[in-house]
Amino acid sequence: MEKLQYLADEGFLQKAEQVWNLDKTAFNTSETFNRIVARKGTKQIWSQFDGSEKEVSTIRPAGNAAGLQLKCTALYAGKRHVRSRLDGTKSMCYHSANPSGYMDAKLFAEYVKEVLFPAMTEDKNVIFVDGHFSHVNNELLSKYCKLFYVENKIKVHIFCLPAVQTNHLQPFELAVPP
Repeated sequence: MEKLQYLADEGFLQKAEQVWNLDKTAFNTSETFNRIVARKGTKQIWSQFDGSEKEVSTIRPAGNAAGLQLKCTALYAGKRHVRSRLDGTKSMCYHSANPSGYMDAKLFAEYVKEVLFPAMTEDKNVIFVDGHFSHVNNELLSKYCKLFYVENKIKVHIFCLPAVQTNHLQPFELAVPP
């Protein structure tokens, strides 16, 4: 609570445009799962995989409390992503790849730098994230936050929510803005 109080006292929580959230979900394409990612109203969803691959994909939405939703991350397992995966996304996805398909510190920091920072309009911002290792003590992200402040005079605090509580506290765990 002290950290939240500090952010409030320092003016980081005054406007909805200052409060950002990122969350992720990963799924294995070779297993049966009860969730998919598709455009609302799609009648048929086909797979480009025959089910024999063991690939993990990660999807990460991002937005602020004012309702601005940014490009989501689509992270694939592999050395590079297949260009056809971009079809139909209309530049609304930030595509990346790594060997595991799970988010890592470098990809997370790059996404924040390339997608989140340019969307920030307030001089003080806070990003709420879960306790995933790619968020906690991310030196590259800290470096980017410092450079962003030097170049733009915009302060950014990363706030890690308590472990095992994000399903109750993290906004994107509860609802994704329309």
